[in-house]
Amino acid sequence: MTLHIKAALVILTFHLLPGKINAQALPKTIVKKIDKLFETWDKTNSPGCVVGIVRNDSLIFSKGYGMANLEYKIPITTETIFYMCSVSKQFTGYATVLLARQGKINLDEDIHVYLPWLADFGKRITIRNLLNHTSGIRDDINLAAISGLGTNGMVTQQLALNLLRRQRSLNFDPGERYSYSNSNFVLLSEIVKGVSGKSFRAFADSAIFKPLSMANTHFQDDYAELIKNRAFSYQKIDSNHFANDFQNVYTLGDGGLFTNVEDMAKWITNFYNTSAGDSSDMHQLAEKGKLNNKKEINYALGITVDNYKGKKVFSHGGALAGYRTFTCIFPNLKMGFIVFSNVGDFNPLVKAFQVANFFLDPEKTGNAEALQKKENSTTYSEGLFQSNGFSGNSQDEEPLSQKQVVDTNWSDKQLQAYTGIFYCSELDCRYSIALKDHKLFLTSNKYDDAKLDLVDANHLTNDFWWMGRLLIIRNSKKQITGFEINTDRVMHLRFDKID
Repeated sequence: MTLHIKAALVILTFHLLPGKINAQALPKTIVKKIDKLFETWDKTNSPGCVVGIVRNDSLIFSKGYGMANLEYKIPITTETIFYMCSVSKQFTGYATVLLARQGKINLDEDIHVYLPWLADFGKRITIRNLLNHTSGIRDDINLAAISGLGTNGMVTQQLALNLLRRQRSLNFDPGERYSYSNSNFVLLSEIVKGVSGKSFRAFADSAIFKPLSMANTHFQDDYAELIKNRAFSYQKIDSNHFANDFQNVYTLGDGGLFTNVEDMAKWITNFYNTSAGDSSDMHQLAEKGKLNNKKEINYALGITVDNYKGKKVFSHGGALAGYRTFTCIFPNLKMGFIVFSNVGDFNPLVKAFQVANFFLDPEKTGNAEALQKKENSTTYSEGLFQSNGFSGNSQDEEPLSQKQVVDTNWSDKQLQAYTGIFYCSELDCRYSIALKDHKLFLTSNKYDDAKLDLVDANHLTNDFWWMGRLLIIRNSKKQITGFEINTDRVMHLRFDKID
């Protein structure tokens, strides 16, 4: 670390000043470097972002770039409220930890003790499985899309619970693997509500936000509620044009949190100067999960634990509609970095670590791209979005990632065997496979037709991100009796041929 940066770190004691650009405590050279990183969005005709740097108990730098609302020309400030997307999960995890310390929750207890309405999957699922994303429970948002909700529909807490109530099978046996699923934290919010005797919003407010004086933070349990100073959500069309990208998920636990950079700084401080809960609670929040084979995973209880430039770092990102969020905390340095954006092509993880590099030892190498790959594999997104890549397999089949070459040598007679109407009892929905112009199409009354490609006789692909990979099910006579959906977050979801 260079001497002038070391000196800067010694004098970084500037306190929170609501509504201001907090940069006075930093050398002008560093402020200029930070401004340079975000100059692309520092315009009056572009959405943008807010950046925060926390050291000890102070927000030593915070600044908004670009616009919170393009139609009314409202700029982003340090008071602007952003939707946190999956950054919300660490608060849900912490609420669960606090109740565990009170003896109201046992992290290793079967979730059916707290959620008796959930189907018996024939496997024991613990609260810790939910926290670590090792439960095998399918993702509610993907299920909503498969059921026909569409990108213009809205996923509410009640809709998510209704979908989960119908499930009768899992993606995998609990604890066998890690697979990110928003359903885990939706269910955790219901457990917190049930054992605390308060709404999830009220418990988080009383146990976390009020002790930390996070007056501009709340979990939104009414999608129609007005939020003062909220940043609107946008998607980029081209360098000079943007479109509204409306939030279409209002569930709790997996997301649902609204806050600003000033309040988030107070939460970051709680990781090393704890005033909501105690240090043992924060330690438990950052306790890495373990699979059944004892292999440790980087995901803890709503936050990831990793290393960057030789320093331990806690982090989580989020994405929904045009919102992109990321926070990272270096607990041993007592520092944290915050980047929130309201435009969909923004990468907050890379930007956060680029800012962090100004304060970390330049002699140490750090690979933000490697952390980005981990985030991509985790996929923190909540919303209805395109999910890429081939992952997972079914019935001990060879993973599709090894068999992506499409076979086009099929006669109409061969293709006709795949046609029919297929019904899923776990979602009460149906799709059809039809033959048109020598090609197979997946059809429904909710979506436009999607062309089906045969990778081989038992594997079909299409452009629907929510069910892009289908595994054909056959009886002992090799006749087609149905198919399974096998995507990143929904596995072994069966559709039976009914006609």
